[in-house]
Formats: sequence, C-alpha cells, structure tokens
Amino acid sequence: MSAAKAFLAEELTGGMITARDLCLNQPNRTEKSASYGDK
Repeated sequence: MSAAKAFLAEELTGGMITARDLCLNQPNRTEKSASYGDK
C-alpha cells in the first residue's frame, strides 16, 4: 500500500485506522486484494 493511500484511508475513517497501522499491520490477503484493482 502506498503512503498516499494509507493517509487517504486514515482521512476517510476519521483516524480510526491510521496510516501507521496500515503500513505496519497490513495482512497479505488484504494488501493483495486492495492493490489488485490498481494494476
């Protein structure tokens, strides 16, 4: 996940999910499905 997407997710969730959480705790399954649409 790119940093920009992580910060956008943080913004959209009102800080409930932080960019730091996304970067440190990204499950592989979620990461693959999330990035699949970008390619």
